[in-house]
Amino acid sequence: MYKIREALKSDYQVIKQLDGSEKNMHLNVNDSILEENIYKKSLCNSNSRWFLVEKSLEVKAFLFFLVDREKKVVEIKKFTINDSDKKKGLNEHLYRKVEQFAILQGMKSMRAEISADHLDVIDFFERKGWNYKNNRYEKYLK
Repeated sequence: MYKIREALKSDYQVIKQLDGSEKNMHLNVNDSILEENIYKKSLCNSNSRWFLVEKSLEVKAFLFFLVDREKKVVEIKKFTINDSDKKKGLNEHLYRKVEQFAILQGMKSMRAEISADHLDVIDFFERKGWNYKNNRYEKYLK
């Protein structure tokens, strides 16, 4: 059974490994390789969150996002699923978790940059009501 939880400092290596494979990535990420000190600082920052999906204590996917409480926006920065675990609904579980978080926190919208190479990812976000605007995808929350 799959389980969603927030990331811990000890999850860095597995996140780095998943993040390091281009076939696992879902967004247009121009960031360099995730550095451990940046990862650990983000865990202590109330304006950033990491959600992981694991099965039998093995991390299969993760989603990292930033929260701008002033602008009331959640910006998804990393959305990564292990290639062998795609098509199992992990994207749905992670997405629902982040959207629920955003609504409960009173956010007005969610944003993400999605690579044009990932047509299935674009389709996924568009089915969720996202629209392309200002070189990124965005969804207004109710």
